[in-house]
Amino acid sequence: MSKSNLQLTLWLVFAVFLHTSFGTSEIHTLYMNSYKMCGDKANYDVTKDVVYRVKADVSPETATNVFKSCEMTFNAEETQGRLCLVQDYPRMKFAAKNAKLVAADGLDINHNQIFSIGYAGHWDFTEKCTKSRYITLYMSNSNQDMPVDITDITLNLRVMNIGSGSRRIDMAYDSCEKTFDLYHSEINVYNRQSPEDVKGREAIGLKRRCQVTVKRLSASDRNICIVYIPQGKPDCSSGWTFYVLKERNSFAEDNILYKIDCKNDLNALQTHAWCAPNTTNQVTLLHRRTTKELVWSNNTKLEQPETYRILVSDFPGGNVRELLRKTEAQLAAQSGSDSAGFSMWWVLLAVGVGLLVIIAGFAYFSRRRRCGRGGRKKRSRDSEATDRESSIANRDGEEEEEEDEE
Repeated sequence: MSKSNLQLTLWLVFAVFLHTSFGTSEIHTLYMNSYKMCGDKANYDVTKDVVYRVKADVSPETATNVFKSCEMTFNAEETQGRLCLVQDYPRMKFAAKNAKLVAADGLDINHNQIFSIGYAGHWDFTEKCTKSRYITLYMSNSNQDMPVDITDITLNLRVMNIGSGSRRIDMAYDSCEKTFDLYHSEINVYNRQSPEDVKGREAIGLKRRCQVTVKRLSASDRNICIVYIPQGKPDCSSGWTFYVLKERNSFAEDNILYKIDCKNDLNALQTHAWCAPNTTNQVTLLHRRTTKELVWSNNTKLEQPETYRILVSDFPGGNVRELLRKTEAQLAAQSGSDSAGFSMWWVLLAVGVGLLVIIAGFAYFSRRRRCGRGGRKKRSRDSEATDRESSIANRDGEEEEEEDEE
């Protein structure tokens, strides 16, 4: 192998190494005071694998106060697709008196508004999904004579496909009493966030009873299903029980479709699946805490965050065994991918170092060969010169002897 080929191979290995180590980002960040990201060309396609994060200020570290009107349009890639608008922490805050942000389900900001927020306003939802395949965001200044300081606006929104694997419900406080849509999709449900995930807000007590409604928007050939996945040994310190109910606010036996008691149910220790009949269009998920001590959002003494993960989906056919096999295969692939990625990091690093050593050795011996050939040529030239000098000396000696004889 030539030196150039070795170098090319090394660069290819290095590129694969970077790709394996860091992966390709599926989250793109947009800023509403960016001239480049707003305007007529601000149309963004949203697939199941792409999420857009929307923030106010493109460069908060520079303390800029630039504000401009901004419009962004997002569209689902699928013709029948839908989008979801998600609010992260810290929540939206408008301290600017003349600033206004409108989010609409569709292309017209004056119709089907998801929210319209101005000074001191707030949005109570963690997620809202559309009926159309579009979301339009429009931020403006209602009084052009009074400039708006962009640093007075806090935005932490995400736009994602309704089929994205990043959708999440936490059975803690903000999501409680809300409704979430299923449309060829899957939602991750956890008991609560970690304290790091709720930065930017004061400590709050988790609701003793948090219930959410999950609504199927797809056809009746799909069933509302759940897969319960314990994250290690479940933490039952808050005495929690998880229910699936026909209707909210009732623990009557005929209203309970599914139940798992953390302390007393062996199913709490193992992955399992359950599906509702295909005639069920919506169910209520309820997380009930029975401890007398209040569970705080900034404390993990009671009920560890993410002690379980529940996948809620509208699964075609409603076959529990098939759903469980599919989920277990996904989990195994995910675990294998994570492990393989970590192992591959070291393998590629070792290969890269090995190739560097080979190239260095190749270059060293190449120089030695060149030097060797140069030395042999020099010695050959010196030898020829010596022979010529000896020959001349011999001829001179012979001539002197002939003169003496005469």
